Amino acid sequence: MGKLTFVDKALAELGEKGLDNTIRTIESSAGAWATIGRRRVLNLCSDDYLDLADDQRLREAATAIAFPTVPHGKARTRVTMLAGHSADDLELGVDAFAHVGRELGVIRR
Repeated sequence: MGKLTFVDKALAELGEKGLDNTIRTIESSAGAWATIGRRRVLNLCSDDYLDLADDQRLREAATAIAFPTVPHGKARTRVTMLAGHSADDLELGVDAFAHVGRELGVIRR
């Protein structure tokens, strides 16, 4: 009997009671609404749950973290990973940062 046998037993008991949980991956776009199974649901895990990502007023108002928040020459980019991001979103972000990092000489490989 292994040290974690109690976990298997507890999960089996939850399954028998219909209380187990299956985590699903949403493969659709990370917008305000998603379809899970055949149900349309509000996607509160989305980076666009207010459905405002394409609002031009917000795009114009968005600014980078720059002076005077940080000293001159020290501007930075802030990135937040959310549950609504797909694997493709994350890969695209990493690739973009790697490309720019190599171009600026911050990343050598």
